Amino acid sequence: MRVGEVDFLKILHISDIRSTHTIRWVKDSIKRGHDVTVLSVGLGSLEDCRVIYMDPGDKPAPKWLRAIRYLLFLIRELLLVKTGGFDIVHVHYLRADLISYVATIHPRCFISVWGSDVRPVADGGYPQRIELRKKTLARAARVLAINTFLEDTVRAFSPTVKKIEIVPFAIETDKYVGKPYRSRGLDETWFCYAKLKLADYYGPDLAIKALSEVIKTCPGARLAMLGQGEKEYTDQLKELITKYGLQKYIKFFGVLNSEDLISFIAQNDVLLQPSRWESFGVVVLEAAALGKPSIATRVGGVSEIIIDGETGITINSENVEELTEAMILLIENPDLRQKYGKNAREFVRRLYDFDMHAARVDDFYHEMLNEKQL
Repeated sequence: MRVGEVDFLKILHISDIRSTHTIRWVKDSIKRGHDVTVLSVGLGSLEDCRVIYMDPGDKPAPKWLRAIRYLLFLIRELLLVKTGGFDIVHVHYLRADLISYVATIHPRCFISVWGSDVRPVADGGYPQRIELRKKTLARAARVLAINTFLEDTVRAFSPTVKKIEIVPFAIETDKYVGKPYRSRGLDETWFCYAKLKLADYYGPDLAIKALSEVIKTCPGARLAMLGQGEKEYTDQLKELITKYGLQKYIKFFGVLNSEDLISFIAQNDVLLQPSRWESFGVVVLEAAALGKPSIATRVGGVSEIIIDGETGITINSENVEELTEAMILLIENPDLRQKYGKNAREFVRRLYDFDMHAARVDDFYHEMLNEKQL
């Protein structure tokens, strides 16, 4: 124990308790013996901590009722931040409203940006309420970005930000147990596309188009697609599958929970992530922890988590030809697939283990508290 350091802290996490990332951070705070409260924008609970749920106007309701709920949330948040006696306030995800801004009233407020909360939009601007987000980031005592791509994004967006640390979307690597390389059929190689949301910027259509070319050379190629999207977009994907005659080559699985997702990835051979935009790509780490290589586009922070030609293959965005060639390469070279998968597992265990980064964040908490006490 260092002189002047407080071992156990009183921490307020502000986020959605239903989020897998939030749950992981809250559980770590509890494990370290901290007194933990969660102010949640979503309904849920967690053992050994106090969860306060209030709807900030997100639920469908008349406009006036949503405004009242939002105001009540802000009042409750303000009281917690100013009078709750918390050593640390940690906001997970920068919302486009006053919730994160109010949190920065606390002198030791951390804000974790995840990607879509600071994602540039098509017109060159940012999501709604640009100035509010800029001020919020500048007021935070410390901002945590998931990679250098987002660090650069934040610095460009809010140049007066005080301090930024890179804390990636790490995973609990010991929970991931890979399976031997054995496809579902003797002559089949299964690629998997795994996103919670089927959306154009994640490129599911590119995976479908590439598969239509791959089967001309490798008829044993198959694609398992995970995720759920808007009905209109999902219908467009199904029309594309029909257009290319791929009904027997592609299977949809909808949305899976975290445990089933691990099994889903483990049962396939290669992960596909042909995104047009991506902040991080945590599913690449999950596949790597299972010993599965990935083929992904060089967008956002993806190049930070795949070593091209060692743990997987990276390609240019929108390039179906490159995606097709990479898929065929890994179909025809199972030993290379296995080599990349082994390297990927070693890579993620060395650099992206959750416990290692959670310990760093806990050190940040104590460092900041000690700085204010001097």
